[in-house]
Amino acid sequence: MQVSRWKIILRFARDFRTLASFYKIQLTSVAKNSIKMSMTTVLPIIKTNGLLLDDHIKNCVSYAEAGAIADDYGVPRAIGDEPKVVNVCTSTLQSFTVTLDEPLQSNERVGLTGDINALGDWQLNRCVVLNATTNNNLVWTGNIMLEPCRNISYRYLVFVEDSTGYRQIRRWETHLKPRSLSTCKMNCHQEDRFGVNSNGEIKFNRGWITNESIVQFKFEREKMFQVHDIEKFDPDNILIKLIPLEEDLQTPLDPQNSAINVEVTKMQYGESQLQAQPSLGIAYKRHEIIIFHVTVPDPTAIAFALTFHSQSKEPLGRAIIRPSLLVASDGDLELIVTQPPEKSETVIALLTLPYLVVKPFSDVDRLNFRTPFAYYWPRSWPNLDVGHRGNGKSYIADPPAEPENTVASFLRAYESFADMVELDVHLTADDVPVTFTCIALNDGNGNGNGNGNGICLKSINNEK
Repeated sequence: MQVSRWKIILRFARDFRTLASFYKIQLTSVAKNSIKMSMTTVLPIIKTNGLLLDDHIKNCVSYAEAGAIADDYGVPRAIGDEPKVVNVCTSTLQSFTVTLDEPLQSNERVGLTGDINALGDWQLNRCVVLNATTNNNLVWTGNIMLEPCRNISYRYLVFVEDSTGYRQIRRWETHLKPRSLSTCKMNCHQEDRFGVNSNGEIKFNRGWITNESIVQFKFEREKMFQVHDIEKFDPDNILIKLIPLEEDLQTPLDPQNSAINVEVTKMQYGESQLQAQPSLGIAYKRHEIIIFHVTVPDPTAIAFALTFHSQSKEPLGRAIIRPSLLVASDGDLELIVTQPPEKSETVIALLTLPYLVVKPFSDVDRLNFRTPFAYYWPRSWPNLDVGHRGNGKSYIADPPAEPENTVASFLRAYESFADMVELDVHLTADDVPVTFTCIALNDGNGNGNGNGNGICLKSINNEK
């Protein structure tokens, strides 16, 4: 109904060919705070200012907000209305201060966004950039002109920005309800702690993958390295580091001018958290699983170097990952490890390195800072019941009657009110997807566990 009232004013104004905004009129010649006026009083002011109501509404937060402001401050609604008091919603300087528990990286910044135009309407590229006030980058502040016409919702975020203006989210506050700022007239100051809401709940997560990609390199296999000279290169106890490179394949990229973030994790209990790389790399031993996790705007435009050092910090060699190698979503890289110095062509080992590329979401318009997981997780689901491979594993004591990864098992999970099912999919030699637990079929029984002599799914096709 609020919007329809605005349309009445629009139609009336168009009769005089004066599309104008009641809010943008400064009314300096009439009053600054509150006045009494009828439509016959307002129209000459509209015509004099020549302001377009359509133009102003485009800059407003929304039609609904414009109508709400009009209701709250008594803007005349129709031609026959009695004179009403019109209060101007004047802008007020609002100060924000947020404190972080841990220092940021050198190229990271703190931003502020919310549900109004002045705070960027929940969009990363329009958020307000705060300023660090301490040497350790723990306290960030900003002053913003806001119109205190209603309560404002807002969140803090951490992001990076490269030399071209490209922004990338690192983490943001993901409480189900955003922060709320009450109306304020003067001396307005808000102090917050990053990731902690008014109830003391701590919650922040990584950002949506909207226009960047994730690339992972995994050291996981027993025989990844084929070493030519074990005395020159022993991969059993080394330090490994992944370095983004400039186009010359020699110079490391400056993190201040790029939005590339390299993290690493060792898949062990208590250590399987993504973290920044040590100066010379992460320690690697045979049988360990190490994953390099790279956030990059375009993986097909950046080269990487894998550097290897001994435990005594002596350089052992390096391998180059050219961007032309990362064209598929996943695969195995066949890399050459050369001995120092950097431009040496002496091969000391070969490396087979599995990789995975995760591309950004296509429907990015739905992915903003307004709400975290509420789009996909209804509040009526306090817990999510997921059927493992359908109705459960087959290789346990007293297993379900239906074999796992079968239609019968999926239907049984549905009858048991599972919210969803998890299943395993592998491709045959002719690229036919098959729901099966392991990648090999054991001879004789057809219930392969992938551990004995069997037939690999990748070696069979529709004919055999």
